[in-house]
Amino acid sequence: MDIPISCSPVFASFDALLMASAQRGPEGDLQPALPAYDFYPAVTEPASGVSVAAIWTGAIEARASHAFVGGSRNELRQFALCAVLLRHPAGDLLLDAGIGERWQAHARQLLWLQRRSMVVHAGVPAAQQLARSGYDRARLRAILPTHAHWDHISGSEDFAGVPVLMNETERRFIASGHRSTRVARMLAPRPLCIYAFNGPPYMGFEASHDVWGDGCVVLVPAAGHTPGSIIAFVTLSDGQRLAFIGDIVWQMEGLERDVPKPWLSRLLADYAPTELRRLVHRLAALHRACPDIRFIPAHDARALRSLPALDASPPPPLHSEAQRPG
Repeated sequence: MDIPISCSPVFASFDALLMASAQRGPEGDLQPALPAYDFYPAVTEPASGVSVAAIWTGAIEARASHAFVGGSRNELRQFALCAVLLRHPAGDLLLDAGIGERWQAHARQLLWLQRRSMVVHAGVPAAQQLARSGYDRARLRAILPTHAHWDHISGSEDFAGVPVLMNETERRFIASGHRSTRVARMLAPRPLCIYAFNGPPYMGFEASHDVWGDGCVVLVPAAGHTPGSIIAFVTLSDGQRLAFIGDIVWQMEGLERDVPKPWLSRLLADYAPTELRRLVHRLAALHRACPDIRFIPAHDARALRSLPALDASPPPPLHSEAQRPG
């Protein structure tokens, strides 16, 4: 089955981690917890050959206090920089791309405060790891970013000719000239394949996009961190259900405790912090109501270690050689 797309040559970027004060922000007008989740659309017969593999391209060394309100300044965390290979009989997708060969040039586009507070343990870019593993690049149909920040799309530059799959809202965000689109403008032009949320409500979200039409990879709009951020709900062949939530929260404590990022992290990283706070509250309710769904924040190394890893990509240790962007 083909991905229903229209193509044009543009793309996107921005952010990372920074030192921040761990203050609790105002709760504001939070939406109430959603009702019982008896509407999770079951995949009656999950397709065979649907699997995932984490590809570790590096990690950022930061403290828990930078990621969620109430986090300890004394606890050092790995903030993963990963791509995830989504294998499907109709063709594979790369969910996010991690950092690529030119990651230092990309990171230099960040704000000074972000660069000075960021310690990066760079690994092997995803494209190189896939090549070393013997992966057939012809199977890769598209790169699917959860959103267009630099640490999610840097590695896409290494996949020449592979389309980027994106919704129109995120494309407009890129084209708007927002400060967070600098890396996007550095990347070589490539086919940008636009999808629409023209499917029915899904898991409490007002619309959806079923990539292959079989319920195995379903995208929903999740605006807040960026205007066109998404959640990718994935059902594997063995029935496991995963929710890749991008940077809605940076660590699982955000959902487990129903707390936002600290105020300075919100200020520098989140496009619409108030809208995102409401979304975190909704997802926290969903997490409690659906324990069978494994939520995977894009930078939570512990959550990503729960996934199979590509053979060539063991998680980088915190004591590996670290670098600061210039």
